[in-house]
Amino acid sequence: AARRIDVIADLLDRARQLESAGRFRWYRMDDLARHMARREQTEWAWDGRTLRANHRESLAGLTWRLRGVKAEQVLIEQGSARLHDDGEHVLVEALAGSQLQLAVR
Repeated sequence: AARRIDVIADLLDRARQLESAGRFRWYRMDDLARHMARREQTEWAWDGRTLRANHRESLAGLTWRLRGVKAEQVLIEQGSARLHDDGEHVLVEALAGSQLQLAVR
């Protein structure tokens, strides 16, 4: 690492830029472990047209990436979610509630 301090400095600078734009944040290992446990407790199914997900407590913060889908094609039928379209995929982030259902038109 000492020989590549410029790479580390660039990484940290980019992390600061993305963090200030609200697109990145650092996580602690125990936070990641809790998130993975929540993810494993989530029941979900995707058949290419419909996504259904439920969790006994909350889906908030859990995400799914839908390939080849545009945000304007997605209809949220149950629950609440934020959609982010990068041009190739749609990222679905559950906001609240214990159930989510969306359809692709």
